[in-house]
Order: sequence, then C-alpha cells, then structure tokens
Amino acid sequence: MKRRVITAAWRAGLALVLVVALASAGAAAEYKRHHQDQIKNLVAGKADAAIKFCQGFLEKNPGDLESHFILAVAYAQGGDIARAM
Repeated sequence: MKRRVITAAWRAGLALVLVVALASAGAAAEYKRHHQDQIKNLVAGKADAAIKFCQGFLEKNPGDLESHFILAVAYAQGGDIARAM
C-alpha cells in the first residue's frame, strides 16, 4: 500500500514537471517568434513597427537584451543615431 502511494505521488510529480516544461517550451517559441517578426520588419524597412513593438515589450520586460538590440537597430535605421546609442 505504501509503495503504491509513493508511486502515485511520483507519477503526479512527474506529470507536473512535464506540463511545466511543455508550457515553458511554448513560451520560449512565442518569445523567439516575436523577435523574429521584428527583424523581418527591419529587413522590410518597417523600423517604426519594430520600434513600437519593442517599446511595448520593454515596458513589461525591461531587461530583455534582444529587444534593446532590435530597438537600437530600428532607431539607427530610421536615422535617430542618438537614440540608437
């Protein structure tokens, strides 16, 4: 009986870990897609769209280095070198 309880608890714990891992993987893919979209905007000459997205994203995630980099490139592309620095 005791072994069944331990096994059931172990399975429940494993299931929880798998759910969290899968959710994290989905969030990481979403994060990556957003930044790829902004790089596509830059390549297409849509610096304003990339700036708008990155500013909003950085309000919620101020330490996101990729967004800071994309924002700097977008400012430079738009001719605002002072802000790009």
